[in-house]
Amino acid sequence: VWKVWKSTDSCVSWTEVDSYQWVANQSAEPRGIAIDSAGRIYVAGMGRESVGEYHWIVRRSVDGGTTWSTVRDYQLVADKSAEAYDIEVDSSDRIWVVG
Repeated sequence: VWKVWKSTDSCVSWTEVDSYQWVANQSAEPRGIAIDSAGRIYVAGMGRESVGEYHWIVRRSVDGGTTWSTVRDYQLVADKSAEAYDIEVDSSDRIWVVG
């Protein structure tokens, strides 16, 4: 399960804002986080399917982390793993993911 936590008080307290699994009882790992100029939050990582292969996953929140949706679920070839390792937002708000 991947977790995203948020602190609004300089790390005194934390609130979980996202808990994600691609498939129940399988692993998922966030690898990077980025925020664009409009405040949209992006988290990239991977989620394991039941047969053991990984999917490249990008999730987004448009409301400060209150709700999340998967905006990219990628696998180049069926039955082969794809893993996102980092995510960045450039000065033109283009989203870049590497893996």
